[in-house]
Amino acid sequence: MTGGTLSPTPSEDVHESPSRTLIAASFRYATWQFEDTTFWDEIDSASRVARHIEAVGPNLTYTAATSLAEVLAARDDGGLDAVRAYEQQYGVHPEVAIPAETLAGLARTNGLEFINHWRAARASLET
Repeated sequence: MTGGTLSPTPSEDVHESPSRTLIAASFRYATWQFEDTTFWDEIDSASRVARHIEAVGPNLTYTAATSLAEVLAARDDGGLDAVRAYEQQYGVHPEVAIPAETLAGLARTNGLEFINHWRAARASLET
């Protein structure tokens, strides 16, 4: 994990919903690494991961770009088969809130950087 601090107070950033409508919402953005994988997370006020991105290697080959809202919608609309299909295309979404002690060790990033990686990851995974 890379070091850094993450503000305990969410900042006002622009969030892009799955329907591509921009809305103002409070999120914190963090990035971290484990072995050769880089992660970017959009974290809500309850410390849950709202959106999650993973990329492997120095060339940042995207392997996941998930949204909690999309996973829940898939579950509610289509059940377990829909969730499996979603995970097959976009990867697996983190299920638990991030503990405060872990949040403190994540490097902070900004909403624009997150959205740029989100768009690139989604484009890569949707082809």
